[in-house]
Amino acid sequence: MKPYIPILLLALLAFGCKPDPKIPKWDVEALTPLVSTRMDIGDILADSNLVVDADGLVSIVYQNRLATILPNEIIRPLSADFSNTIKLKDINLGSPTIKDEISLGQLAKDGSVVGQFLIYNNGKTTLIPAFTSVPRKNFTIDATNIFQTISLITGDMKVEIRNDFPITLTDIDFNLKNKSSGTILVQKKIDTLKPLQTYTETFSLNGQTIEGQLVTTLASISTPGSGMDSVMIDTSRKIFITVSLDNLVPSSATAIFPDQILANDTADTEIETGSAQLTSVNVKSGSIYLNATSTIEDQISLDYSVPGATKNGVPFAIIENVPPAPAGATSSKNSTVDISGYNIDLTGRPSYTNIYNTFHTILLGKIDSTGNLISLSLQDSVLIETGISALTADEGYGYLGKDTSLAEDVNEVSLFGNLQNSSIDLEEVKLKLEFVNRIGAPIDIQIDQLSSSNATTSQGINQGNSTDLTWSGLGTVSTIPAATLSALNLPIASSLEIDLDKSNSNLDELVEANPNFFSTSVTSYLNGPTNAPDYNQFIFSEYGIDTYLNLEIPMHFSAMDIHISDSMAFDYFSLDKDGQLQQGILKLISKNHFPLGGSVEIYLVNDMGVRLGTLSTSDRILPGETNSAGKTISEVQSILNFPLNAEQVANLKKTTRIVMDVHLETPSPTEKVKLYHTDYLDMTLSGDLTIRTK
Repeated sequence: MKPYIPILLLALLAFGCKPDPKIPKWDVEALTPLVSTRMDIGDILADSNLVVDADGLVSIVYQNRLATILPNEIIRPLSADFSNTIKLKDINLGSPTIKDEISLGQLAKDGSVVGQFLIYNNGKTTLIPAFTSVPRKNFTIDATNIFQTISLITGDMKVEIRNDFPITLTDIDFNLKNKSSGTILVQKKIDTLKPLQTYTETFSLNGQTIEGQLVTTLASISTPGSGMDSVMIDTSRKIFITVSLDNLVPSSATAIFPDQILANDTADTEIETGSAQLTSVNVKSGSIYLNATSTIEDQISLDYSVPGATKNGVPFAIIENVPPAPAGATSSKNSTVDISGYNIDLTGRPSYTNIYNTFHTILLGKIDSTGNLISLSLQDSVLIETGISALTADEGYGYLGKDTSLAEDVNEVSLFGNLQNSSIDLEEVKLKLEFVNRIGAPIDIQIDQLSSSNATTSQGINQGNSTDLTWSGLGTVSTIPAATLSALNLPIASSLEIDLDKSNSNLDELVEANPNFFSTSVTSYLNGPTNAPDYNQFIFSEYGIDTYLNLEIPMHFSAMDIHISDSMAFDYFSLDKDGQLQQGILKLISKNHFPLGGSVEIYLVNDMGVRLGTLSTSDRILPGETNSAGKTISEVQSILNFPLNAEQVANLKKTTRIVMDVHLETPSPTEKVKLYHTDYLDMTLSGDLTIRTK
């Protein structure tokens, strides 16, 4: 068997020493890159705040309204109530007049000798003999077409008797009484009444009740005759009797009341405006109301007007009729009118001069006679309530007075985008504080405080670092001219601009603190420089004083830790469908046109958004090549290697998104570079991978 031993050994050796199979290598660099991305200036800074100059240099331009001072109120809200009660004593019953007459023929019909003589000689000229008395004569005076009864508290009765006879009358004894009750109202004896002479006397009727039918009684009448003179006897000649009632203050009446004014009241109403002297206001909101309750059995007409309040040229007025009240009951009328949009003249009544903040109202109440007899008593009345409810103004005209306003505001800002958390040193910062005045009066403005901070609570309480502005202009006063009015009655703003930069303030410190908030305190003084009142001023509730911060930051700076990132979809099994990867190296090829260099970490994320792992390297991205002015003139390529261990390979197989997390910085903390809109960073992820065969 010896001859076979070498052969067997050779066979065993051949079998036992068979070399390992060759492990194929997967060179992904020869294939399509795994992922790639480009980051540009928009990934570092917010596009909306960027401007580019003619050379391509990027600047952050930020404008924010820091503070707004609006009129708290042009006038203090006005509510005012007025009442007017019209009672019967205020009602004019007029001056009812009752006329009657007695002819010579009526007196002659008494059957006396003298009476027969007068009748017989009617139309003849002869001597009239004397006679000493005429028998009692009663004559009814009917005034029921004017009134039925009037019970008076006070009043007068005027009696006129005119002698149209051709002879003198003497010893005229007469009385006037109510026909029904027989109450004597007037009793008088007239000694002498010559031809064509009139006797007049006024009698008090205080406490009397007058009936609509009265009786005049001539108890006696005498005459000396015509003496030696012959006179024409005309039995149609008369004695005229006129009874007039005047100055009546009734306690009750049943009468036909004439057209009359029950109330004609003009009242002034003053609005509160502080120190302002306004000539007019435009009403923003409010209403005027009129409520009337009447026990009068006749229609009451009410007219409530504000002559100085107009809308489209038409003065404001409420015109209502209060219907007649049923007997023993009341009637009412209620009316409310919106006065929004009315312009109210505040210079008082037409006869007033140098009056401001005042308008007047007129209440006119009257009876338009229906011609019907109605009953009234002293208890009858018309209660009229008028008023103004919640009157506010949105425009005011006239001298606005002097006032001081303080505006304190905290405004959230976002200046630097992904530079927000970086340490920045800026070459140049420019700030323009702009004050815009839309009030028709000059304003003194004073900046009391301006600061930046980088953290606050939801309640606005500062809990982070705060940097206060240092500037010689703090606390000093500048004047903004008055606004003017356009043809459309809209304010044309005036403005004041104040420039700050590194030469006159610590503005760069406020900005370099990466603020999230600007805090301001501004005091304004209305009519600060105005000594004498100017009545051409105006103020609108919608327009006031706006303070704007206009910030310009050229991107010429040095910075540490500029953080940018990008996320890309990734499908591992499209590259290794059998999952045979064991180990390898991921290669990140960067082409950098930013003047910034830095580091990159790669996050492996699954489809649930969970970070599975982090790939790190000590390799760095080199900055682009810059010239002496700090501008990038060419891109620089860097290759960063990310070794993969077994755990990282397992995580890579579960990854659906790859996140490139980049931290950039300037080449040195003191070297300032410039960002241009053409700068970019391209990154391509490839691999040098080993795949196991079956």
